Amino acid sequence: MVNKRPEKTGRSFEKNIEAQLLNLGYKKVKSTEFLELSDHSNEKMFASQFNLGKNIYNTRQIVDFIITRSDDTPLVIQAKWQQSKGSVDEKFPFLVINLKEKCSFDSLIVIDGGGYRGDSITWMKEQVDNKLLGVFSYSEFMIWSNDEL
Repeated sequence: MVNKRPEKTGRSFEKNIEAQLLNLGYKKVKSTEFLELSDHSNEKMFASQFNLGKNIYNTRQIVDFIITRSDDTPLVIQAKWQQSKGSVDEKFPFLVINLKEKCSFDSLIVIDGGGYRGDSITWMKEQVDNKLLGVFSYSEFMIWSNDEL
């Protein structure tokens, strides 16, 4: 039997981020329409499960969110929830490399749940630069988004 709990808790985490975007006045649009709509509007908007194109393995790269910003450049948000110990830490380099090398937009990572090694978060935070703008816990994201979005 397949354990659906990680998928379910990950979706719940994404719903919390989506709720914050809605609270900040963002309008949700279809992912297939995001780029066209954002090019022709000053409205705050976001899409979920957005196809960025190819990843480093040359397969489809889907990101959790893409949002508009006041400077007219979209921002990608990847949400990662890890509640229990597992192999998620080993996936972080793949995530970071894709965001920095295969994503044409600035990005940030929101991670929480406590089931990851602290050193892995330290490593990800060390990767922050002008392309990967931040690695936040959920509470840090809430503070950041209230101030910056």
